[in-house]
Amino acid sequence: DVFNLGWGDGFTALPHPVDQDFVWFTSQYGAIGWRNLRSGETGGVERPKLTDGEALRFQWDTPYAVAHKEPDVLWIGAQRVIRATERGKSAEFASPELTTHPQAAITSLAVSTKVKGELWAGTADGRVWLTKNAGKAWKEVTGDIQDAPAGLHVADLEASRADGNVAWLAFDGHRSDDTGVHLFRTNNGGRTWKRIGSGIDRGPVLALQQGAHNEDLLFAGTEFGAFVSLDAGDS
Repeated sequence: DVFNLGWGDGFTALPHPVDQDFVWFTSQYGAIGWRNLRSGETGGVERPKLTDGEALRFQWDTPYAVAHKEPDVLWIGAQRVIRATERGKSAEFASPELTTHPQAAITSLAVSTKVKGELWAGTADGRVWLTKNAGKAWKEVTGDIQDAPAGLHVADLEASRADGNVAWLAFDGHRSDDTGVHLFRTNNGGRTWKRIGSGIDRGPVLALQQGAHNEDLLFAGTEFGAFVSLDAGDS
């Protein structure tokens, strides 16, 4: 009843939103493949053509995402956002360089299921970005996050299923001996952010997931436990 989807040090399997016999999977440093569960056929996702002297940088556990509004489009995080179309048969860059450190890469992506073309990206050097037009223009919102720890790894971003202006953000500081709970929410598209997470005893917060039917239901996975909120993360 159990079989192997692909190869390498596997991380996240991502079923196609419509065709559930089609599944993408990841291995380390941006290696993304797919398997057709009906036919058994497998293949890889293309990467964009690079300019001379450019090399792609990927997180060990590379973030990637798909939205129901564009089920054949895969979004992938390197040091730039990649937009792979036709389920990965072709690919192009959909952002400029989003990091400042020469070894940093994108660590989290969140595609809005509410607003077509809206995408959040967070990086290993603590930068947070938003596009509302599928990557044609990006706005950095890092400076708008009051009390945000400087330069910490963006562990996860979650875009609300109910409101295109709402998103959650978690920073991971354990690489800097910081086990604080650095959890934030915006209600206005990233213009301002509120620190949330009262009741989580210690961090880091590593994973976020909004409930599928209740917009105020939020799950947070930390290094030491799992937490649930019924007020959108305030407590």
